[in-house]
Amino acid sequence: MEHTQPHGGSTDPGDGPPTAVDGNRLVGSDRVIAVLKELARYPGGVGLEELTRVVASPKPTVHRALGALRRPVLDALARRFGETAHCAVLDGREVVYRAKVDPPTGAVRLTSAIGGRNPAHTTAVGKLLLARRLCTVEQVEAWIGGSPLERRTARSLCTAAALHRELTATRERGYGIDDQENETGVNCLALAVYPTSPTVPAGAVSVSALAYRTPLDALVDARDEIRAVLGPLGEPGS
Repeated sequence: MEHTQPHGGSTDPGDGPPTAVDGNRLVGSDRVIAVLKELARYPGGVGLEELTRVVASPKPTVHRALGALRRPVLDALARRFGETAHCAVLDGREVVYRAKVDPPTGAVRLTSAIGGRNPAHTTAVGKLLLARRLCTVEQVEAWIGGSPLERRTARSLCTAAALHRELTATRERGYGIDDQENETGVNCLALAVYPTSPTVPAGAVSVSALAYRTPLDALVDARDEIRAVLGPLGEPGS
């Protein structure tokens, strides 16, 4: 679960000359350039498996290179809102944080960690990505299966019916929200990102805010501004 603490995290050195932080390591500039070149060869989009094969790098390295491309977006969001910006992907019933930027100022920050996980059904990024996959209540029920959904806060949606309603609303509005469902006092708004495909999001970028500083309504009102910061990264079909 995300909590709050006075300080942000740290990063460790990785492979090659550093260009950007993603996944607790630094991505070599040669890897980022290789990924950029391959993306340019596929205007219609390319899957992660194919991208991993053609650049001859392990999947985690390609993830970090893609994260390097997202870093300026997260920096801009963290500066604009004075809150934490994340990029996360869906992994089964959980989301995994691939990149994180803390706000430049502020004594209280989230301690969410790169590589850390949270339940998909309690997070804005998770519900946004699930909304594309689970379109009927039967699909939601099958996804839940025999393992009850974890209740993180009193606002967590833990039944198939409630989650189905929220996923339907998420598809209709085009963004995901977390109304203190993962941690009391923290809310979030997420938008999908399309770095490798014009139709299938590779993950989602979010602004996670302390509710007393940035109410959820303020994030919702700023959704078009957040989308503008994402630019082509947040535009399907671009």
